[in-house]
Amino acid sequence: MTLDHPKRLVNYFNEEAAQTRLLAHAGGLKSPDWPSFINGSVTLAVGPEGGWSDVEVLLASERGWTLVDLGPTRLRVETAAIVGASLVFCRTGGMLP
Repeated sequence: MTLDHPKRLVNYFNEEAAQTRLLAHAGGLKSPDWPSFINGSVTLAVGPEGGWSDVEVLLASERGWTLVDLGPTRLRVETAAIVGASLVFCRTGGMLP
């Protein structure tokens, strides 16, 4: 694992190179409707506490990120990361690169 220097969120949304880019957001696609093309590299962005702003959601969606819902309750960021990773793992049939 490596840590990069902080960067502007718009730059991150533009530069993330994963084949499948998912943004956890209430009101996004429910897990049964998540993209069936999840294969190869996957990035799931979660947080911040309180959710993404409307501008952040717009920036991500304009740059090809898919909005996905993690369930009916609002989760703390550390829990959202675990739930999201589990849903990605289940969606890929446990086959991650």
